[in-house]
Amino acid sequence: MTSPQLTTLLVTHHLEEIPESTSHAMLISHGRLTAAGDIAEVLTTDQVSAAFEHPIDVGFADGRFSARAIRQRSLAVR
Repeated sequence: MTSPQLTTLLVTHHLEEIPESTSHAMLISHGRLTAAGDIAEVLTTDQVSAAFEHPIDVGFADGRFSARAIRQRSLAVR
């Protein structure tokens, strides 16, 4: 008996939820596809930051992705 070829679709804003077995990803921003393909090529700091329109630091460790918003320093107004 062979194993079936299954596709799972997960929609999330949280990179930490992505299963280790995920091979491909898509980024959608304002209803438009901004990136698609191999997960390591799609879930990059530059791609995710562009999709969220905010600086996001994307990490990968122990088979899991992580995302952390980068604080922007505000200038003091005098």
